[in-house]
Amino acid sequence: MEFMDAGGSVYVEGNDFGYSHRYDPIYEYFGCTYTGDGNSSFNVDHLYGEAGTMLDGRHLRYMYGQGPDVYVDMIESNGGTILFRDQINAGRLIKWDGEDHDYRSMHSTYVFGAMIDQTSPDTKDDVMAAYMGYLFPSVVVNLEPDATTIPQGGTLGYTATLVNKTDQQQTIYGRANVYLPGGSPFPGNPVVAPTQVTLNAGATVTVHYSHPVPAGAPLGVYTYEAQVGVPPANLIDDDLFEFEIVAP
Repeated sequence: MEFMDAGGSVYVEGNDFGYSHRYDPIYEYFGCTYTGDGNSSFNVDHLYGEAGTMLDGRHLRYMYGQGPDVYVDMIESNGGTILFRDQINAGRLIKWDGEDHDYRSMHSTYVFGAMIDQTSPDTKDDVMAAYMGYLFPSVVVNLEPDATTIPQGGTLGYTATLVNKTDQQQTIYGRANVYLPGGSPFPGNPVVAPTQVTLNAGATVTVHYSHPVPAGAPLGVYTYEAQVGVPPANLIDDDLFEFEIVAP
């Protein structure tokens, strides 16, 4: 847990990880809820990538009824994102980067090596590449607000830092959204339109942004989120902070 608290990335697989650890503090780091222990055999036949995720459209078979297919835990989201479901729609793979987006975790209830390759991109190599792209992002973004208490009619400002973690040039897009008190998206999103950025190998880019806060903005706690990725659906990294709008 200390490793993840320090920003580390962790992947855990195991048929009975939830069965054995669902009441332990470590389980909370994976953003999932344990929903069942599965059967003594004949649990996972097909694995289907969830729509809108990094495994959208993927389909692999599994060693159904064979050695690895024993008491395979079933899970659902408790903050995380389900990536694979099986033929009965049970969650089998999840990712989460924590409530504050400060670490990255993945948990698979099945054995990775027991998946059966189909035609690319439905192979273990393709799936592992997606795992690695999530756990070790090529570009990371960090937000540092000027202040987190803003009066109505004031200005929200922050510094965004992008870091290329690779030894190759990376071209990505960045955008930003605001979420209102209660969690609803701000109708004017994105507050920073998708913007292309090219980073040289190992480069760091820092930019300051500011937004005027309307004098009539509702009071309360808002969330500001920046995302970087490659359209249409490859989210590489994101960061967020909360700010409160108060009366002047």
